[in-house]
Amino acid sequence: MKLNAIASRLSIIALLLAATLACRMGGSDQKSDQKSSSSTNTAWSVGVRVDVEWNGTWWKGEILEVRGGNMYKVHYTGWASSWDEVVAGRRIRPLTAGSKRGTGR
Repeated sequence: MKLNAIASRLSIIALLLAATLACRMGGSDQKSDQKSSSSTNTAWSVGVRVDVEWNGTWWKGEILEVRGGNMYKVHYTGWASSWDEVVAGRRIRPLTAGSKRGTGR
């Protein structure tokens, strides 16, 4: 009798732990989604120096224009203005020491 009661309680505990783990896993995914979306929703201002992702590499740049819909026109530092482009906010991050710089203008 005691073994059946213990087994029953262990089953309930296992179910509760599994449910808690499932909730936490879902919660942590939501937090990471919120974190990534909040970093892409940063409002950048004209003239701010930033890193801009281009083709998988982060380059030093500057915000030239703020456009609607989380879009920004950027200039890549050290590159001719012909390389300026409009990018989504998710391709912009705060300036870091590790980003690359062009060798031209």
